[in-house]
Amino acid sequence: MINSLQPSILRSAQLKWSWALTCVSALAFACETIEVDDTMYLGDASPLATGVSDMEISAPSEWFSEVDRDPPSPPAPVAGVSAPVPQGGVEAGAQAGAQAGAPPPPPQPTAQIETTVRLAGGSLELETNLPAFAMGCDPSALMDLSCDDLDEDGLVDAWEEALLEHFRPALRFHPEEPLLSGPSAPIIQLGRVSVRTTSPLEVNLNIVTLFPNSESICFVPSRSGDLELSMLKVTQVDNDVYRVTGTRLPPTRLISSARYTDRTTEVLSSGGGAGPRWLLYSLRKQHTLFESESSCVNSTRFVCEGHCSSDRSTQLGVHDRLPPITHVGERSRPLINELDTLGYPEERAWDEGVFCGGMDVGRFGRCSEQSIQELLLTFFEG
Repeated sequence: MINSLQPSILRSAQLKWSWALTCVSALAFACETIEVDDTMYLGDASPLATGVSDMEISAPSEWFSEVDRDPPSPPAPVAGVSAPVPQGGVEAGAQAGAQAGAPPPPPQPTAQIETTVRLAGGSLELETNLPAFAMGCDPSALMDLSCDDLDEDGLVDAWEEALLEHFRPALRFHPEEPLLSGPSAPIIQLGRVSVRTTSPLEVNLNIVTLFPNSESICFVPSRSGDLELSMLKVTQVDNDVYRVTGTRLPPTRLISSARYTDRTTEVLSSGGGAGPRWLLYSLRKQHTLFESESSCVNSTRFVCEGHCSSDRSTQLGVHDRLPPITHVGERSRPLINELDTLGYPEERAWDEGVFCGGMDVGRFGRCSEQSIQELLLTFFEG
């Protein structure tokens, strides 16, 4: 019946049908009817006259198996008729198709990083949902969480920095401390975190405070560059809770023995807007650190009297300073070494050379007797 249709009739027909041909053999054809309501137009944009209204050519369904059935082919293009273009162009249509087949993006975390410092049992305590160990850390667990362990010590860098930030000490100076006025290099702190035990998790915090110089007082000569070490032992006492369980101040040129406490003795109720803060007293000009005002007075009695601050306020005062702290990493994997950008040119955190305060040695005489590296690696005994 197909061959009996005249070409002139087909060209002038309004087609209300379409079919897909499936070749069954070289001599036989079978068609399944797929009805599509589609009026065709030529260049004059007027519908063609109806020549043949409905035509159906079908074959018995038993001629086909499910495997043999081909999907229906789209209608062949007709001269003068354009295929519809997706909104936004062909490229936009391709992108939409690619996106439709792409897997959905992973869910974004909604929980935020939370860190709180408080005073508990007479000592500082930090509660944070930051993971401590790099192994098993999931960056998708919290918003903006980084699981980086760039110093390769097994601890998440962000967790270490949280401890250093909240447990670093504020310093209380004598009102006549020269470094509080006049041009000088900044007072800064460098911090390192090292593991003591993993179960329970217990770590040491070594915090080295850098002063540009110390002046001659109490029979102690001046120095170009001055380093003071303070140490804390921090123990995990509950899920996400870490408490200071010990402090240590090493021997100095004035104090022959180390000073231990089982807690942070002096604490500011509000230190720098971040909750309670460990407080240390700095001896005028020499900067030896003491855990309390009474310790400073008693330790210097008959030797260096009158050089301790008498301020016992629990608030951060005009003669107090909270130096910025920088996480230095490990000697084998330092996070920072050159200290030029921190105000101390020619000085290095991980160097065996003594610290000279980044200045001409001739100005204040000899350099510090110790290196920053030596103090960063000092182990908390006790």
